[in-house]
Amino acid sequence: MYKKFDLIFGFCVIGIFIWFLLQIINFSLYSKSSFYYIDTEFSSAGGVKIGSEVKISGIPIGEVYKISLNEKTFAANILLKINSKYKIPMDSSASIQSQSLLGEQHIEIYPGIEDKSMKNKDKILSTQSAISLEKLLNFFISNKSQ
Repeated sequence: MYKKFDLIFGFCVIGIFIWFLLQIINFSLYSKSSFYYIDTEFSSAGGVKIGSEVKISGIPIGEVYKISLNEKTFAANILLKINSKYKIPMDSSASIQSQSLLGEQHIEIYPGIEDKSMKNKDKILSTQSAISLEKLLNFFISNKSQ
């Protein structure tokens, strides 16, 4: 009697383990296909960090995935991870913005009008780095003293 119970219990445990494993595989396959990457290049990363939001019209559509230095141009290469339900036109532009005067930086994408959408590993060619508050204040102070 105990052997039948142990056998049934063992099959149940193995079944639950296989179901759990299939759920993990299904989740990982779903999550891999639910985004794509867009490459950008800015003259300065200006406070953007990995995990910073990527927005269109103030609505989050993705996040900053990777930041690296272009060793030839010394520009900041920023790889964006975009939710696949958002299609970005090929002629879009991007800039580094902040929520407020002291807010965190994010990347704002300004959609273009082209019908063709960006695909994985395409590049936004028109970018604008963040305006540094220190540089702006120094500019006004130096111009005022003249």
